Amino acid sequence: DLRDEPGPLLAGVSAFGITGTNAHVVLEEAERGVESGPETERARVLPVSAHSAQALQELLAAYRRQVEAGSDSLEDVCYTAAVRRNHHEFRTAVVSSNRAELIERLEAAVHGEAAEGVVTGRASASAPRVVFLAPGQGSQWPGMARELYEMEPAFRAAFDACDGAIAQETGWSLREGLLSAGAEEFLTQIDTIQPALFAMSVALAAVWRAWGVEPDAVAGHSMGEVAAAHLAGVLSLADAAAVICRRSRLMKTLQTSGGMATVDLSLKETEVLLAARPGLSVAASNGPST
Repeated sequence: DLRDEPGPLLAGVSAFGITGTNAHVVLEEAERGVESGPETERARVLPVSAHSAQALQELLAAYRRQVEAGSDSLEDVCYTAAVRRNHHEFRTAVVSSNRAELIERLEAAVHGEAAEGVVTGRASASAPRVVFLAPGQGSQWPGMARELYEMEPAFRAAFDACDGAIAQETGWSLREGLLSAGAEEFLTQIDTIQPALFAMSVALAAVWRAWGVEPDAVAGHSMGEVAAAHLAGVLSLADAAAVICRRSRLMKTLQTSGGMATVDLSLKETEVLLAARPGLSVAASNGPST
């Protein structure tokens, strides 16, 4: 036992290659007694899996005891469960923002009780097919993209590429408009809304792909078809940006003093209501109840 020796422990690791190449690495003991910083209040996912339902319940109980003991940070527990363990057929995912919440939800999962942030299921024998759907008009909101732009390198790179392509067509910066304090006003004009939504779809798809999620198919609704065409490799980024920017610019020239409203009704129900209201008509039927 070398613990009584002063200073950190050192160890040498040698490797002798079959071709005669030798390597030697000196490892030094990590510093002890360093306190980690306070745990931040942000969502974390703890994925737990086992070969059987009984084994899953026992593992969930073991995780609850580990988290309750408080010897490991939540980041370490969730990270290790996600990327350092095999993932088996019987699965539970627990989403929480702090230690107390995780303990409470793990307790519910151990007893098979329904609880917010707890999802249980079984892995499919085959990988599920994935579809990327780019949305159309109406999916914008103030402040969108800010957090992803700051935190996700894949999102930021794709968004900046879209910003450059859009600037070539319009002369203005999407990044400055969408990520600024005046984003709410920026998203009131159709010729800025549509390029913004296009860039969001392209950048979000880049995030999924960076995480290893590749689509089996890509679809777009309304103006989302332009982003879908680019994501599917049909249009280059420059061509797709040209389509969406020129499309929105032409649509702005057709604007009148009228307006549109979205209603949660079927086409038939809406037409009945509008029959007695001259001047109003159905502009688009986007779904069975929209």
